[in-house]
Amino acid sequence: MPTPELAPERWLLTTRITTPQLGLEHYFSTPLAQRTLPLELTRLSHNDSGSDNNAFGTNALFTNVEGFFNNAHGHNALTLNTDSKNNAFGDLAMENNTSGSSNTAIGDDALRNNVDGSGNVAVGDEVGTGLGASVNNCIAIGAPGDGPFAALDNTCFIGSIFGEAVSDPGTQVQVYVDQYNVVGVFNSSRRFKHDIKAMGKASETLHRLKPVTFKLNSDWKARRNMV
Repeated sequence: MPTPELAPERWLLTTRITTPQLGLEHYFSTPLAQRTLPLELTRLSHNDSGSDNNAFGTNALFTNVEGFFNNAHGHNALTLNTDSKNNAFGDLAMENNTSGSSNTAIGDDALRNNVDGSGNVAVGDEVGTGLGASVNNCIAIGAPGDGPFAALDNTCFIGSIFGEAVSDPGTQVQVYVDQYNVVGVFNSSRRFKHDIKAMGKASETLHRLKPVTFKLNSDWKARRNMV
């Protein structure tokens, strides 16, 4: 009985990936259809000792050699990466990252211009594209990360806030941030305090202060300040 011939789209490409240091060997069988061939041959192409990596998409983790615990999902996601613990989900997400580690980019082009910065988080389409190539511990949510602080570490950018009205102006309050990066309001109610005592004569110094308004010479916006 003649052996039936399979159509090209039914052919399978079996790929062996080994990790000698860990004694691991994996086999993957994937359809060898022409439309999927570039995808299968160009992801994790240079991986040697790297382990626990996931790559889905053309050129995903293409140059990774020994980086580990990376996740790249999308065309050119983490294509130049050589380090570890990066997560890129979206086409061109973290495309230019090389030695940066522990970054998370979710969205097409997210953190695309990061090169060697670490610990950054970007959520949204094209978010974080304005951040410096070497910044660390920056957060961008729904915003590219522009302005004079875009090249500084430990900054946070959140879109759709500046210039937007609050829903209930009658309840709006000032917002503060503490050393633990907790954002909240400053409550002046007695229920948040203890050992309340009158200041007595200690408050007389305050009454001798003479408040003034002024403009800083270096303040190009010429904002008015009160002390």
